Amino acid sequence: MTQSRSDLLPQPLPERTTIEIQRARTIVAEVRHVLESQLARLEDLEASLSLVVEGPPPGLAVRLTPQEREVLRLIAQDYTVPAIGQRMAGKARTAQTHMKHIHAKLGTQSRTTAVLKAWQLGLI
Repeated sequence: MTQSRSDLLPQPLPERTTIEIQRARTIVAEVRHVLESQLARLEDLEASLSLVVEGPPPGLAVRLTPQEREVLRLIAQDYTVPAIGQRMAGKARTAQTHMKHIHAKLGTQSRTTAVLKAWQLGLI
């Protein structure tokens, strides 16, 4: 029995298989996103632990405004950013802006790491 040329060409997958493959791709993308997020948190934690054990690098100078220091103090007391905004200026956006500046100055990504680093540097 001789195979015809059409028997040698790849055949399209059944629609159900295609749908299942797309679902699997979606799940893989979601898992990748979660893992990348967790990796960033682990890197933040590692940096924080390094600061606790080794202290700040020599010659590191960070200047925070009085408002930024107050935001960090309140975060250390477990205030939320909206609550800090209401307490300080009546606007959550103001506190969010301070946090953005704090993260940029300290090189952090999380509230916890920012507070810990500021504490290690003697800023709060």
